[in-house]
Amino acid sequence: MTAAFLVWYLLYVVLSGWARDFMGVKLFSSANIALIFGLLQFVSTFAIAWLYARHAERKLDPLADKIRGEVEAEVAAAAQVRTEARLDSAADAGAVAVADEESGKPDPGTEDLGKAEDAR
Repeated sequence: MTAAFLVWYLLYVVLSGWARDFMGVKLFSSANIALIFGLLQFVSTFAIAWLYARHAERKLDPLADKIRGEVEAEVAAAAQVRTEARLDSAADAGAVAVADEESGKPDPGTEDLGKAEDAR
């Protein structure tokens, strides 16, 4: 499709530059071949865009939706694993704090606080 449109466009450009007599032939009223070819460039551009949109809707969009679903499922699973890991980590930290309280050991981060206050 791309090659055909490129040939069509270059044909228009080449004919406009080197076949001026041919492009100047009046077809009706004040419309000549160059004007008609120029307008057909717009028509062919819109036709190609419409065909591509139809192709994308039928073939590419379902593939993109499938890929998006797979990626979203992977992201959700990874988020679930991270959440569970954080909960496990918090539970482990809580268990250590409870064990320290029961054993009478002070919290390691607060040992020096009393010394710092006494030094003032």
